[in-house]
Amino acid sequence: MTVIEVMVIMIDDDGKEHTYYGDEVGTPDFYTVWYTLRAYLSTDIEIKNHPVNDTFIIENNDEGCDNSYDYIKIIESIYENAYTYECREHICFEILFVEW
Repeated sequence: MTVIEVMVIMIDDDGKEHTYYGDEVGTPDFYTVWYTLRAYLSTDIEIKNHPVNDTFIIENNDEGCDNSYDYIKIIESIYENAYTYECREHICFEILFVEW
């Protein structure tokens, strides 16, 4: 099993970066992040909020197939349009921790 912890970074139209703090499951902001990761990665992963940090945890439970390196490269390359409550922003991710 592979566990990847990511921090979400939102970049507004002015180029200002701010860290997105994981919101409650079920909120539009949570699903913006959730759907973005699912679109780029796979449906075989689990995405959840970190219980203590304001980050997201991505778990790949498929023991027979190790896509960890591919997932890391894909996560680092994401720069996607995202619509939040206030404005249109771009979403990208910073990898904080990987457990093989």
